Amino acid sequence: MHKIKKTLIFAALIACVFTGCNGTGGSGGENGTGTAEKTYESTGRGNTVGNIVNYGSAAEYIRDDGSKKVFEGLYCQYGEKGEQFAKVTPEGEITILKETQPYFINVRDDKVYYADGKDDFRLYTMDIDGSNDKPITEISTYYVSLWEDYIYFSDPKNDYHLCRMPIDGGDYEVISDNNCQYLNVDENYVYFTNFSQGGTIYRCGHDGSDPVMMNREQSMYLNLYENYIYYSAWDMTGKNENDKRLTRLDLRTGATETLNDCQSGDVNIYNNKVYYTDWDNNTIRRMDLDGGNDELYNENYGTYINIAGGKMFCIHYADDTKEISLGISNLEREDEQNGNN
Repeated sequence: MHKIKKTLIFAALIACVFTGCNGTGGSGGENGTGTAEKTYESTGRGNTVGNIVNYGSAAEYIRDDGSKKVFEGLYCQYGEKGEQFAKVTPEGEITILKETQPYFINVRDDKVYYADGKDDFRLYTMDIDGSNDKPITEISTYYVSLWEDYIYFSDPKNDYHLCRMPIDGGDYEVISDNNCQYLNVDENYVYFTNFSQGGTIYRCGHDGSDPVMMNREQSMYLNLYENYIYYSAWDMTGKNENDKRLTRLDLRTGATETLNDCQSGDVNIYNNKVYYTDWDNNTIRRMDLDGGNDELYNENYGTYINIAGGKMFCIHYADDTKEISLGISNLEREDEQNGNN
C-alpha cells in the first residue's frame, strides 16, 4: 500500500541547492521522435511531458540563437513554502519574478507560461525577465502543454475537459468532453488518461478528432518517450497482482510490458533513465528504459518528480503530514560519483 497520502500541495525550495546549476539542454530525447539530441523546445514544447504530468514545478529555458541551442537556466517554484516564482541562471543566480505559486511552467520563444496557484490556476504569460505578466484565461488550467501554435490543457472546473487555445491567448475550444488528464502532445496526437473511460490511455488528433483507446487498464503519469508510453498501471478492482507497477506501451505494436515489481508513481524520464517513486518502500528509484539496472536513487521519499537542467525537484514529506520541503539533487554529479556516466 502507498504509505503516504498524496495531495496537490505547495513545495518549499531551499536556496543553497541551486549553486553550481549546470546542464546543456539535458532533456534530450523526450520528444516522441526517438532523436536523442533534440530537446523538447526544438519540437515546440515548453517543458518535458514528464514534468507536466508531475505538475510542472520546474522548466528549462533553452534559447535557439540560430546556430545552436543555449541553456539559459531554470524557471521554478521558490521560497520557504513555494510562494515565489524564480528564475535561476546556469551560474546559480536567483531572481524572484513574482510572489506566487507557479505550476505547469512552460518556457518557449522568450515567453514563460504558467498556471498561477494563487489565482485559481488561471494561465498567465510573462516575458523571460518577468515583465508583461498577465493572465490569458479566465478559467483554471491543468497539464498545460505547448505544441506549435496551440496551448493544450485540461479544465479542472469542468470535469477536466480537454481544451486548446491559440499560443498568444484568446478564445479556447473544448476538443473533448471526456475527463482528460496527464496530457502528452506530439507532432501527430494528444495522448491522455481518459477517466471517463476507466482511466485508460487514449489518443486523438490535435483538434480532438478520431479518439482511440490504446490500452485497458487505468494509467497514471504518462510519459511519451521515443516509441513508448511509460506509465503507472492501476487496477481499481483489486484483482490485478501488477497493480501500480511501472509499465510501458509499445506504440508500434500495442503490446504492454511490466517493468518492475513494486507500486510505482511520479514517473519521469531523463537521459534514457526512468525515475519513479517506490511506494512500497517510500524511496526514489531509477532504471533503464527496458527495466534493466533498476536501482535505488534516493532513500528519501519524494513525489511529483520534476527534472530540469540536470537537477531533480521533488517534494519530501515530514512523516505522514503535509509538512513538506522540496529536495533538489544534481543528477550529473551523482552519476559521476556512482560511475554511471
